[in-house]
Amino acid sequence: MCIDTTQKFPLRERARQTSKAALAGGSLRPLATSHTVVQDGGIPFTVFSLDEKALAAKKRGGASVCGRKQRFSGLPPNPFAGENRDPALVVGDVGNRHTCILNKFNVLDDHALIITNSFEPQSAPLTADDLAAFFAGVTALPGVGFFNSGPQSGASQRHRHMQLVPYDTLRALHADATTPALPLNTLVRAAAAAARRAPRPGATFTLPQLKLRHAVRLLDPAVAGDCGGSGGGGGGAAAVGAYLKRQYDELLRDVGYAFPVLRANSFTGQAPFDDIAGAAAAEAQQCGGARRGGGAAAGYNLVLTRDYMFVVARARAPRTPPPASTSTRWASWGAC
Repeated sequence: MCIDTTQKFPLRERARQTSKAALAGGSLRPLATSHTVVQDGGIPFTVFSLDEKALAAKKRGGASVCGRKQRFSGLPPNPFAGENRDPALVVGDVGNRHTCILNKFNVLDDHALIITNSFEPQSAPLTADDLAAFFAGVTALPGVGFFNSGPQSGASQRHRHMQLVPYDTLRALHADATTPALPLNTLVRAAAAAARRAPRPGATFTLPQLKLRHAVRLLDPAVAGDCGGSGGGGGGAAAVGAYLKRQYDELLRDVGYAFPVLRANSFTGQAPFDDIAGAAAAEAQQCGGARRGGGAAAGYNLVLTRDYMFVVARARAPRTPPPASTSTRWASWGAC
């Protein structure tokens, strides 16, 4: 499953060329935005402002969760299903169970998604295969990955999708060449260095700047080496996936997150629904429980780099009118 970045799957260049062709052919529809840097608690965030006409266009072709118009269950179809997928947006296969495609309504250049080939709910736990494919994309670009799970996490599609943004795209947002591509990396390194005992790979720690429930784990550098361009065999991919799955499961437990709707399957990764309508019904039930104060979890946001995994637990959906806060918000530290 590891991507060969030199021969079989030159992901960065392929994403760039696919974007160029899809834009020329009208399949890629970038959203018109402006951006500015905002300091929040001493942390720099890049905030994008979306043109109202662009937002209306996206809403006509998109979807959202918890009470808004949906793209499932008799309404407009799942855009990630094989029969509905736009071939012009396909970058390539990632192993046998995942495909890398472009984000049709992108804000950032060459923003890509790794989607499951068969339907899996976005609210179900990530599997070892998902994480191996996700990590392969992160290391092959190279770039930052993010994932939104749960009805109030900001996820706009129920078909499982993990997102990738190249580091060079983030660097290009600013003229200053000395600006780091991902300042979140600096915060993580500083927090690790400030600890009484530097966290070892697999040890959980937090960032002092954040006053919300979150957790970070450094990853074993050898894992990135396993996806470093050799093409990787099935055994290597399985080992990488199993390792990442352990870190992921423990991080979710560290922030107190559970999967209330899908609890029967816990962290096995086996989805109890075969179709998007079943997942929608369960997610609607979860949304209702959260609204009534029934204690249902609201989701979580995950950021993945080749060096660490970072999770923020969600207590509720963001208030309006501010834009939804998703993993992109946390990853936006990389755009500052």
